[in-house]
Amino acid sequence: MVTTSESAPMTQARRVPRVLVGYDGSPAAAEAITVGAALLPAATAWVAYLWSPPFSSPELFAHLRRRARNLDELLELVEAEGGAEAHRLVATGIAVARANGWVANSVVRRTYGGEGFEMAALAEELAAQAEELRMAKAN
Repeated sequence: MVTTSESAPMTQARRVPRVLVGYDGSPAAAEAITVGAALLPAATAWVAYLWSPPFSSPELFAHLRRRARNLDELLELVEAEGGAEAHRLVATGIAVARANGWVANSVVRRTYGGEGFEMAALAEELAAQAEELRMAKAN
């Protein structure tokens, strides 16, 4: 999913397009970043990963299961390590974006389903933050 944020009218200064790219670590997601960077080379990108607990690889889950003394501790470990794994995964997306010439930042968001809705809400939130920053710089 690639969306751009350019809601305000153009001023005399050229505005840099902002792009939100959902990244899940798949080859298709990496290719979407590559194509997006080719189409919008001057864009600033937010590379986003939305994760749902208990997000973790089977290998990580097996390792955590051996470390946990009880079910509550296992759930806490899965939550913490799942978040860390999500950040590691999106770092790969950032590397792909930067390798293709984009200035890129990561966004990792914990969700409980409804990824399309969450991605749309994230796009609105990031667009509002960008607009606030632009207004602050103008003043």
